[in-house]
Amino acid sequence: MFSKLAIRTKLVVMMMAMLFVALSIVSFSFIFYDLRTTKSSIVNEINLLSTVVGKRLAPAIVLGDEFRIHDIIEDVATKSSIVNACIYGVEGKLLAELNEGRKYKCFKKNKEIIMAGDYIYVYKEIKSKNSIVVGYIFIISDEKDIREHLIRLIYIVSISFVLLLIIFYIAIKYTQPIITYPITRLVEVAAKVKEGDYSIRANKFSEDEMGTLADTFNSMLNTIHDRDMNLKDMNQSLEQKVQERTEDLEYALKVKGDFLSNMSHEIRTPIHGVLSFIRLLVEEWDTADDALLFNYAQRSRKSGERLLLLINNLLDMSKFEKGAVQLERKELLFSDLIQTVIAETSGVVQAKHEKLVFQPMANEPLVEVDEGRMAQVMTNLIGNAVKYSEKGTIRISQSVNPEAIFLEGVAQAPGMIISISDEGIGIPEDELVKIFDKFFESSLTKTKAGGTGLGLAISREIVKAHLGTIWAENNKNGVGSTFTFVFPLKEIPGITQATEKYV
Repeated sequence: MFSKLAIRTKLVVMMMAMLFVALSIVSFSFIFYDLRTTKSSIVNEINLLSTVVGKRLAPAIVLGDEFRIHDIIEDVATKSSIVNACIYGVEGKLLAELNEGRKYKCFKKNKEIIMAGDYIYVYKEIKSKNSIVVGYIFIISDEKDIREHLIRLIYIVSISFVLLLIIFYIAIKYTQPIITYPITRLVEVAAKVKEGDYSIRANKFSEDEMGTLADTFNSMLNTIHDRDMNLKDMNQSLEQKVQERTEDLEYALKVKGDFLSNMSHEIRTPIHGVLSFIRLLVEEWDTADDALLFNYAQRSRKSGERLLLLINNLLDMSKFEKGAVQLERKELLFSDLIQTVIAETSGVVQAKHEKLVFQPMANEPLVEVDEGRMAQVMTNLIGNAVKYSEKGTIRISQSVNPEAIFLEGVAQAPGMIISISDEGIGIPEDELVKIFDKFFESSLTKTKAGGTGLGLAISREIVKAHLGTIWAENNKNGVGSTFTFVFPLKEIPGITQATEKYV
């Protein structure tokens, strides 16, 4: 008969041995998995690098800019494991090579990614923005990073195993190995758990330490099962958030690029205009007649006004973002404001051979708004309707809904609804919300009209400051689009922010 102390000590030895085996399996499995993951990550990194470099190379290849091609391919050398890279033209001509004369020669492959021996080969097409193949990029990388990673991993695992062996040797030296039935059963349960069966539970054979161990083991399985389910839910949520953040980042980078391009053009154009006409004024001051000099001065003034408008829009946008805009509200008939804007824009409307129709509503109530800011909204919306229409009719409608506004802490409030409908080119469905973003320009208008992409963004901020909402939709007949905004008739004390709900 064994004493309870002997049984406990022998059980400790068996549990330590089992732990050692389990740690060994987990360690080697981890090494194998980590190596595969590291290799896959390196392959993906090189593949992504080739894609990014390819996109940068496409314009240079199309323009035949050899200096730019060599300059871009040098960026590939920032990754130490890359031993060579080559750029080929669409006809197979070698345009540039990272390491000329090295033993790692570039050669064409039929597959995009090939792993042979100690090297990784990536061969990809270089496409222009129109998805036309303009060349090829070939990258050769050795597995230097993987080998270094393996050495570090083996070193850490080896030290851990040595320490474990010392501990096991000391423990086993003073105990005797014995396997009891409850332990065997517990091992069987652990094996099934290792296979992923978290529903199994260990049998409780006694009320002593082994019984406590079984209870603890079962409790641990319950905890593991719950955590496993929570981890699955968290992973799904995390993947979705990563995808959303990636899309947001890509969109932000695109908007930033469009902004820099637009600002470069929109700022330089009026500046060049001012400088050009002033230069003509100076050079022809004594030779040109007064009419021509007046024309130069007038055109210079128009360019200056255009530049001033752009700067004012940028400053307005900055103020709205900082919440530094204070509305100067006063009571007025909104139809009078609309008529004033129509009169100011009549010249542009007539120049495009368009027709503008507006019928003021009957029994129109007074509204409390910032007249200048609301006029800015109407000017932007009418201007867009004129700009993106050709010989059509622009219709402005006005109505009041007694329950149009939904505000937090306030029941439905009466609001005025203004709609501007045109017969222009319309808006892609996936851009109906994005067109109100800063510096965004619809894909249908980029080649048809200029603009900074600030007008609608500022209009939205002005309407929001009035606790209103603005939106766009395409006309049901398939021709043109309609912009609508709604705002409360009166200022609502204590409310500083509107919701996105509207009737």
